[in-house]
Amino acid sequence: MNKVGDTKTETFIRKWHECQFCELPARYRIGFTLPNARSNPASSGYGKDDISWCSDDQMYACEEHKKQIEHCHDTMIWCSTIQLKGYKHMGFYWDKVA
Repeated sequence: MNKVGDTKTETFIRKWHECQFCELPARYRIGFTLPNARSNPASSGYGKDDISWCSDDQMYACEEHKKQIEHCHDTMIWCSTIQLKGYKHMGFYWDKVA
């Protein structure tokens, strides 16, 4: 039974994003924004001049699938493709260990 003062510990493992298609290690983070991002209050690019760093959704790609992923989103518009080599912090994520 849980009581006041109990401590809960969760364990996470650091991982690198994989390509959405082939599961190879990702080399690119591809960002997408909602249509009319600068004037759409639901978008992270709302009211901003430079939305190249904004992202309402993102996908990750290897070299082979980069172009395919840039053009595959049905409801959002491609915004940016960032090489993870120069921005490694964008390639890592924490995955909870079961």
